[in-house]
Amino acid sequence: MLFEVEDNAINYEVAVAFHAHKLKSSARAVGAYELADLCEILETAGKAGEWDEIDLFSAQMRPAQVRILNSVNRL
Repeated sequence: MLFEVEDNAINYEVAVAFHAHKLKSSARAVGAYELADLCEILETAGKAGEWDEIDLFSAQMRPAQVRILNSVNRL
């Protein structure tokens, strides 16, 4: 889902909101709250067509994913 959010950030704010919402739910379910919070911001920005926020916060998703994967790998 992360790739869908990144790919759609280039083109369609509705798709950004949709995919960010899906990923937000999944992230919260597994305790990845940092990623879920970013998704919530992206969902809101997508619905509002706020491209500056979409660009800013979508760029933060990949580093958040890396931190999550590093945490999981330490388990």
